[in-house]
Amino acid sequence: MGPDEGTVYIGGNTNSSILPVTPGCFDPLYRSHTSVSAGFVAGFNMSNRSLVYCTYIGGANGDELIGMVGGEGGRLYLGGGTLSDEFPVTDDAVQTDLKGMKDSFAAVLDPRPSTKLPMHPSNIMAEGLKDLVFLRWDPPPFQESRLIEYRIYRGLTPDETVAVTKVPWYQTYFDDANIPAGRYYYRISSINTLGEGPVSDWVVATPWSLPGPPQNLTGSTGNGTVALTWDPPITLDEADLEYRILRGIDRDDLAVIEYNCENTFYFDDDVEIGKFYYYAVTAVNQHGIGVVSEPTRATAFGTPSQPMSFDIIPGDGRVVIRWGIPNDDGGTTILGYRIFRGTTPENIELLATLTSLFLTITDTNVTNGQAYIYYMVAFSAAGDGDATKRLDAIPFGLPSQPLDLVADPDDGSVHLSWAAPSSDGGNAIFKYLVLWGDTAGDLSNNLILGNVTSYDHTDLSNGVTYYYQLVAVNNAGEGQVSIVAHATPMGSPSGVVDMEAILDPEGIRLTWKSPVDLGGAASSSLIVLRDTQGDPQTPLAEIGNVIEYLDTTVEVGKTYYYRILVVTDFSQGPFDEPVEVVYLGPPGQVTELTIVIGNDIVDLSWVAPDDDGGSPILNYVILRGLFETGLSEVGRVGGSVLMFTDQTTENGKTYFYGVYAINTIGAGSRSESVTASPVGPPGAPGVLEAKVKDDTIALIWTAPTIGGKAEVTGYKVYRGRYVDELSLLAELGDVQSYIDEDVEKGKTYFYKVMATSDSGDGDMSRSADAKIQTEEEESPALGGAFALLAMVVGVAATMMRRKNKL
Repeated sequence: MGPDEGTVYIGGNTNSSILPVTPGCFDPLYRSHTSVSAGFVAGFNMSNRSLVYCTYIGGANGDELIGMVGGEGGRLYLGGGTLSDEFPVTDDAVQTDLKGMKDSFAAVLDPRPSTKLPMHPSNIMAEGLKDLVFLRWDPPPFQESRLIEYRIYRGLTPDETVAVTKVPWYQTYFDDANIPAGRYYYRISSINTLGEGPVSDWVVATPWSLPGPPQNLTGSTGNGTVALTWDPPITLDEADLEYRILRGIDRDDLAVIEYNCENTFYFDDDVEIGKFYYYAVTAVNQHGIGVVSEPTRATAFGTPSQPMSFDIIPGDGRVVIRWGIPNDDGGTTILGYRIFRGTTPENIELLATLTSLFLTITDTNVTNGQAYIYYMVAFSAAGDGDATKRLDAIPFGLPSQPLDLVADPDDGSVHLSWAAPSSDGGNAIFKYLVLWGDTAGDLSNNLILGNVTSYDHTDLSNGVTYYYQLVAVNNAGEGQVSIVAHATPMGSPSGVVDMEAILDPEGIRLTWKSPVDLGGAASSSLIVLRDTQGDPQTPLAEIGNVIEYLDTTVEVGKTYYYRILVVTDFSQGPFDEPVEVVYLGPPGQVTELTIVIGNDIVDLSWVAPDDDGGSPILNYVILRGLFETGLSEVGRVGGSVLMFTDQTTENGKTYFYGVYAINTIGAGSRSESVTASPVGPPGAPGVLEAKVKDDTIALIWTAPTIGGKAEVTGYKVYRGRYVDELSLLAELGDVQSYIDEDVEKGKTYFYKVMATSDSGDGDMSRSADAKIQTEEEESPALGGAFALLAMVVGVAATMMRRKNKL
């Protein structure tokens, strides 16, 4: 029986790892190897025959429980032997560790379930090793319930640790779960059957590794050297590294040529120009030599010699630089050229970098007159080669354009003036070229002047516009062309030609011809001078460039003297001999204007004016219009003619007519107006009938019926043996019948009639025919035969006549 009433405790040894341990027991784990035994204690409630307590006793190497008795407070006292050095002992035990192969033990066990979580481990130590961290610790102080396992926490900072694993009751752990190099923080907690206890304070450790391969190794050519550069291995601190440089002719046979390189670059100057080498780099830290990088291949080259035939040629606002390919390219391709320029030896700078395709360049960023120093080098992958000698150049250009060119005209000459160019191009101007011509776009003539700023161009034609441009010249050549200036030389104009004074109905009309010479002026104005004394000096009127002038301020019977003065913008013409004239009047009014109308014509007649105005009538002017106030000239006759036929009228229209006379002075008063309405001839007469009456043929007809025609004054009768061969038979008055007595029996006669009028003959009527029969034709038997024969003969005769006409 045990200490608890109704509970029986048993003890013994077992090789089973699956005993039914109870919560809160002392040790729930079977810690022994499978080949050795462990002790156990179990308690049973006898009233209900249930297991109330079960625990293991021992360590990992085998334990034997020999005896067990109950004691005070329900405790159990155990005794036995152990081979386990981790056998659970208390701090106040007589012996706390295993002294021999096997030791005896005595223990006191409280079978009541524990209710406390374990404390955290103590004396935790973390040690950084190659690619891992080794942890070890002491278990927490003695607990009522032995530990099941430990939980390991890890992080990169003390405040950010997370659980990474659980370990059994052992007090060591190797953290090698792909840990990269770096600093790690650890915490550990204890776990029993009741759960996990508090976490320990953190400890820190840094695992270490051998360096990985350096990255991005490249080799580039220098001047007789090979320059190597690379990046450090990934995840390692550069400050702790050194590098070893390996080189060889064969990629797979590299030897160390430098052991203690502290940089990530290296210059190998122990090379042969033009020879290929393989290079590799490995990093070294305090732990050893790392992984070798991937090899790279490089060749050592020399720098080129200086470019050949280096030369510079100054020009206008430019310097042309030329050179040839260097004799020695240093064992590699020449990549290009560098041109240097300065104004003094101390301030020379890079001007341009060109590819090897170029062997010339033009420097246009220069100032004429400024001295420049140039030199150049060729460069390749090995660097810049030897410099050429330094050459000097002073660009001087063409002068700029002359300024403020002005052309002032004079009589037969042009005065030119100008200012010197704003820039002489860096070289003194020694002459000017004057380009000139009489066409703006064709200044093909030229004059050569010295270094002057004015010139008089003589022997020119007045009135011709001359165009000018200037070019300044220095030793570089002809400069820019100036703006265009132009001028037109001017002289005094001549006078008007053939001046005449003509009497006009409204006054005195002066006429003349334009001056032969305006002195070169493009236009002129005229001043009319007039007086009554013989030497006109007083201006009467200023007029434009016209050839006549009407003076309406004259008095009839008074004598006037006139002179025309020609004026231009430049000068005025001479005072020519004056023209003398006595002012007379126009003729009087035409009277007794009468008209006679016809077919599309109107005949007019009139009586001459009683007063011819003191000079003979020269003409009569006939006026016509459709309205009385809108008459215009329709014809003109001589002064001795007193009639006019207007043949430009249209029948049916009404016209207004007037006539006035003209003498040397001008036109007289117009006659009173008259009207006329011409009409056409009558139309064709109506139905024409021809009937035999006794031995005559009687004709009757009706008057024309078409309106708007002239009144019928008579008729004309036409007759013929054939309808298309009629001739005039008779002219009649206004009658509508006629008896033709001059006829023969047996003959057929054809007739037509035409009406006549004052407007002419009208249209012919339709034809009519008749025949007086002979005695034989009057017989019924013979009449038909003769009639038929006559018809045949008539038809045959008509056909023959038409054939003859054709």
